[in-house]
Amino acid sequence: MGSNSYRVGGGCSPGSALRCGRKSRFGWMQHVITVLAFVLFVVGCTMIGYMGWVLSTSVTVARFMSGELIFTYVVISLGFVYFFSGLVGWVSSFSENYCLLRLFMSLVLLLVIGQVGGLITLYAMQFKLYDMLRVSWNEINQDTRNFVQKSLECCGFTGPKEFAYTDSLLDSTCYEETPPEGVYTSETRAVQELRQDGCGPLLQSWLETNKVTWVPALACLAGLQILTLCITIYVIKRKRKSHRGSRSSSTRQLHDYIE
Repeated sequence: MGSNSYRVGGGCSPGSALRCGRKSRFGWMQHVITVLAFVLFVVGCTMIGYMGWVLSTSVTVARFMSGELIFTYVVISLGFVYFFSGLVGWVSSFSENYCLLRLFMSLVLLLVIGQVGGLITLYAMQFKLYDMLRVSWNEINQDTRNFVQKSLECCGFTGPKEFAYTDSLLDSTCYEETPPEGVYTSETRAVQELRQDGCGPLLQSWLETNKVTWVPALACLAGLQILTLCITIYVIKRKRKSHRGSRSSSTRQLHDYIE
């Protein structure tokens, strides 16, 4: 009994297995799960941080509680699921706790099912890219709009005409400063010309042109989630097999002892 208690416990907790010289129960998978969980955690923190900045600079409490900010709710929900799944995966890999590992697997599975279900819903509702851009444009803050307007040299989502019957003011990014005709000197004042192109068509064109950039990025993120799911399932199955093997071995030893 003394030798068995030394092998099982050895005075080391599961979280300090590596420090006590005992082999990790997860093996090299422990480091893989830690890295994958950390990536998910960072993605979640980025999404939550950005949406927190957007909400604090543009959206009022009444508008947030109205239930109309679909894009905002979806991004915040995904961000929190990424955040908690990465945190749980991080803790489960460090402590080698299989209950937390099952919870981590459930959260990642929820992410995969939710994203696949969202894509199927958008396809079934025939929700086009332009419509999604329109929804997100209405919910982002003014700083992000100004950045897009300055980068793409556009004004508004459909053009400056959308400001005609609203109280919104045109930002300086809607204007393009050009020198007047004739001789241009350092003392000559630039003439501001209002940009006529809308940001919506330009954003759609940019996304369609740069599919080689953002499509592989989304595919890598999806592959990361699937890889995480497969590894956690493998570790859990390996634990079940080792547990069954240890139970059958102890049963045989008890049977030989009785005989």
